[in-house]
Amino acid sequence: MTTNSNVLALTRLQHNIKVPAIEDVWLEGYEGFQGDLDEHNNPYQHGSAEYKHWQDGWWASFYGEEPLFDLAGGLNQRAALDTATHAANDADMVKKESHGRRLFEIGCVVFVAALAYQAIDMAT
Repeated sequence: MTTNSNVLALTRLQHNIKVPAIEDVWLEGYEGFQGDLDEHNNPYQHGSAEYKHWQDGWWASFYGEEPLFDLAGGLNQRAALDTATHAANDADMVKKESHGRRLFEIGCVVFVAALAYQAIDMAT
């Protein structure tokens, strides 16, 4: 006899088979390179999220990076810390943004002052 819990378990199993976890897909790509699979042997549909994550895993293995996920599908903390580091020119980019913003603000003030001057000139 089929109970609701059996149906739910079967539905979950079918869902996990049809829609794999992104972590598992990434690891498949990572292990695919190590197993001498060509990049074009990606088993997922081109343009899908699974396809992209498989490719990301394959290229990470190609470049010798540490796996982003462990075999249990959990996030590898050491690899996550490596990806969270900042670029060498981050401080310069912040300075450029603040200078650009400041220049924009000054330009807006000059523009508004010119409009006010024209309005006053036209009124008199």
